[in-house]
Order: sequence, then C-alpha cells, then structure tokens
Amino acid sequence: MKTVSCTKANGDGDIDCEAEILEEFRALIEHALKIGWAEEEIANALVGLSSNFALGLLEDAVIGMPDRSLLH
Repeated sequence: MKTVSCTKANGDGDIDCEAEILEEFRALIEHALKIGWAEEEIANALVGLSSNFALGLLEDAVIGMPDRSLLH
C-alpha cells in the first residue's frame, strides 16, 4: 500500500488525521445504524476492519525489511 503523508498536519499527525476523518466516520456509523446493524455489531466490525488494516501495514513493513541473518 502506498503511504502518503497529509500536508494538513499541524503537529501530531495521528490526531490531525482523526479530526479530519471524524465526520465521515460518524456518517458511516449512522448509515450502519439506519440499515439495521446494532451498535455493538458496528463497533466490532470497525475494530476488525481497523485491526486488519493495521496488520496489513505491518506485514508490508516486514516483507520490505532485509533478511538480517544475511548481514551477519
């Protein structure tokens, strides 16, 4: 996955990003509620999606690392 830094960051990129996507995040939750999902189901789905996204980033980072055993 291509990594691009936000040019709007004013200090703490994670907090800035969270503030930037908060409205869309709330809209996603409202949409899920409107189509009948329970709050707990929505929360579990969001945690699962977020975890899978983060794990994918970690896997990409590990795959891109040189094999340290070859360096010794």
